[in-house]
Amino acid sequence: MKKIGRILLIVFVCISTLSLSSCKKEALEIPTNLSIDEDNNLIWNEVLNARSYNIKLYNVDKNTTQTQTSRKTSFSLSELEEGDYQITVQSVSGSKDYKDSAESEVMIYHKYKETGCVYKLINNNTEYAIAKVGSASGTFVIEDYYRGKAVTEISDKAFKGSTKIVDVTLGENIISIGESAFWNCPKLERISIPNSVISIGKSCFQSCRSLSSIRIPESVTVIPEYCFAYCRSLTEMPLPDGIKSINEAAFVDCSLITSIDIPNSTKFIGQSCFFGCEQLSTVTIGSGVEIISESAFGNCRNLTSVTFNTGSMIKELGNSAFRDCALLESITLPEGLEIINEGCFYNAAVLDDIHIPISVKQVGANAFFGTKFYVDQIKANESFVYADNWLIYSPASVKNELEELNSTTLKSTTVGIADNVFEGCPKLKIVVLPQSFKYIGANAFNSCPQLNKLRTDENSIKIIGDYAFCGCALTNVYLGYGLERIGHFAFYGNQQLDNNQLT
Repeated sequence: MKKIGRILLIVFVCISTLSLSSCKKEALEIPTNLSIDEDNNLIWNEVLNARSYNIKLYNVDKNTTQTQTSRKTSFSLSELEEGDYQITVQSVSGSKDYKDSAESEVMIYHKYKETGCVYKLINNNTEYAIAKVGSASGTFVIEDYYRGKAVTEISDKAFKGSTKIVDVTLGENIISIGESAFWNCPKLERISIPNSVISIGKSCFQSCRSLSSIRIPESVTVIPEYCFAYCRSLTEMPLPDGIKSINEAAFVDCSLITSIDIPNSTKFIGQSCFFGCEQLSTVTIGSGVEIISESAFGNCRNLTSVTFNTGSMIKELGNSAFRDCALLESITLPEGLEIINEGCFYNAAVLDDIHIPISVKQVGANAFFGTKFYVDQIKANESFVYADNWLIYSPASVKNELEELNSTTLKSTTVGIADNVFEGCPKLKIVVLPQSFKYIGANAFNSCPQLNKLRTDENSIKIIGDYAFCGCALTNVYLGYGLERIGHFAFYGNQQLDNNQLT
């Protein structure tokens, strides 16, 4: 019995020793410095001897809790539903010598609804911009606020080349959309732009070939270069009042647009702006437009109607502005227009007549080449081709034999000679212009080697264009007292000309 009692005592002592040893296990440190980075990752300080970490996520809205485990000192919160959360982190021991820590202090976190886009802080970390498309796809709404800060910008090239986005609604705090922001998004069919947007970058929607319609807010004042170029599904393009400038190639090759109404606020229509809009049939030009630039409506083969609003301030039609508009039958040019540049209505094949306002001071070479009234005069073997009261062309067969130009050979109501009309006449010696003449175009008599006499009726001629008599042999010139401008090098190379005879 004494032996048995001794054994039991030993066992008791051993058990007591083990229990005491267990009670002395040290707890791991509690994770500290919980924070959330820009990529929605929860991070904290590493705890020595911790094998892993338990992350407890309490959804306040749904009163539910989930616990996740991470072997790193971070955990992604990107998959959480939108809502308010209370988050704690616990260190988990990987050794029998340590026990798990208590939970960390509670972190309060609001998970915002997210698109999958990549965001970046801007403006001294007070606002967010969409930097890249990220995982965003299909139909989505860019939020007004992200992590409590306004989303105000779509950065340059943010969605460039995305093959996944289809329908995008921009948040109400977006102010600017950067250059090439949606360039070549082939599946993008619709985008909703809020009234908060004040600027859109160059090539912003270029080559979005599925984009069928879009509304530009009135706060936007400039349609930049190539903004909607090659959007070949775009069927309508309402331009709001407030647009001041439509820049180069903004709508080039938008082949399904059928009508354009340029608002009265617009002053400038850029080069090739609507070039190649093959289905464009009607255009209304707002009263504020001052310049229609080179090739602005070139190659619009179905254009039949161009109307200038009452009170038009148009001053200049650029080179080839309406070139190859094969169905344009008539156009009323408003008073106040001053320049019709080279090739402006080139090959407007059914244009049957034209009235050129008395305000026009220059008509470029070939401005009306290939129009119906031009071709009809050529077919009738006319010596000179006229557009209204402007002499615009003379066949080579006439120019090669022409020796004198005077009131008997010219139409009595002629007000001007277009650029280059009599350039290189080999036999021309005398030019006597009747009183109706006011304008002599650039290069009009350039390189007429025998031209030695130029006279005009008193006070008639107002403008002589650049290089108009360059390379001639003038010795006798009388221009009257009404002259307003002589162009660059207008009389260059006339070595025998006595300047004292220029009156």
